Amino acid sequence: MRNLKDDMVLEVISLMESCSGLLLLHFEIHNTYGVFNPITGEFQLVPNNQHGGPIGLAVDSSTQSYRLVAVDVKQNLTNWEKKVFKFMTFTSSSCMWEEAHEEELVCELPTFLTRNALPIFLRNSMNWLINDGSILAFDLERRRARIIKGPNKTTVDVKFEYDVWFGAVQDSLVFVRAFESEIVIYVYDCVQKKWQILHTIENISRGEGNYFTQNASKGAQAQSTERNV
Repeated sequence: MRNLKDDMVLEVISLMESCSGLLLLHFEIHNTYGVFNPITGEFQLVPNNQHGGPIGLAVDSSTQSYRLVAVDVKQNLTNWEKKVFKFMTFTSSSCMWEEAHEEELVCELPTFLTRNALPIFLRNSMNWLINDGSILAFDLERRRARIIKGPNKTTVDVKFEYDVWFGAVQDSLVFVRAFESEIVIYVYDCVQKKWQILHTIENISRGEGNYFTQNASKGAQAQSTERNV
């Protein structure tokens, strides 16, 4: 890895993700990525790839080596129920993108959420939240992908996304969804492979003219059904 100061130019830099102390940066003018160590000041530029989906960062904390995982989604032209997911991985040791796996899964054509739902690396898998509330999980070691059904069937508003947060706490995936009257925190049990409601909090932002009144009222009647895990 090089020193970031030695290569700094006039550039618009966005922080895309962090994992085990390393930062994934996007250099917007050159449309490329770099991985930055804020402690040592070192960084590594990442060659461009042609995938449109969000890139996930996975770090081996024992060696500080890392992998990036990108995913591309295409329609299966012979079976419209299936989508073709093509995964690419970049390793810090090889400095190259490699095609890791291509797999067909039955699901709607997904839109990946990015505002409050960055890809999460957990238990050797990269996890992307998609707009139907489900999760695309790719196991980096086994090179297998699967769809994890979300805690409810509500389609997430990909235009706003403010009522959703996706992340990890300790060894569990966490999905936070704000409804009109309450905020529900779901935790995914990786052993039993099911969602559980951890907490329910009153939504103090409700009121006439706010986002939830304008955009979530249509789902209010189905709220009790949605919360059933």
